[in-house]
Amino acid sequence: MRAMAATLFLSASALLFAGDLVAGEYIYQWKDKSGQIVYSDNPPPGNIPSRRLRRDAVGEISGQEAAPAKSVADQELELKKRQQEQGEKQAKAEKDSAHAKAKSQNCEMAKNQLAALESGQRIARFNAQGEREYLDDAQRAAEVERTKKAVADNCQ
Repeated sequence: MRAMAATLFLSASALLFAGDLVAGEYIYQWKDKSGQIVYSDNPPPGNIPSRRLRRDAVGEISGQEAAPAKSVADQELELKKRQQEQGEKQAKAEKDSAHAKAKSQNCEMAKNQLAALESGQRIARFNAQGEREYLDDAQRAAEVERTKKAVADNCQ
């Protein structure tokens, strides 16, 4: 009987203590008639406008009053906006990836072309009539400079 009474007393004490913790979760802030800011665990008397502030775990004020609950339409609008932004980010990432891949391929081709030009082998290209023309020294030097610029642009 004594053990049961002690258990009942401890349970009631715990519930009372828990109730005090919940009750002290918020503090109220308002200005009194003299313009002083007042903080209290209890709401202000009468129709004085106040702000309800939430306490954090150590009992200090952690922010402003909680935001009002959003309507279903507002939540759906925000969801659609987030989905649209995510789609735009994904499209941009895909575009950037394709651009990087093309730039990498251009770099590789420019490096190969530069290696061929600098190797000393004869280089030919086709003219407008479809005939093969070999590059002379001046054309080769100009082509080397153009290819070096392409390598510099694409291989960064």
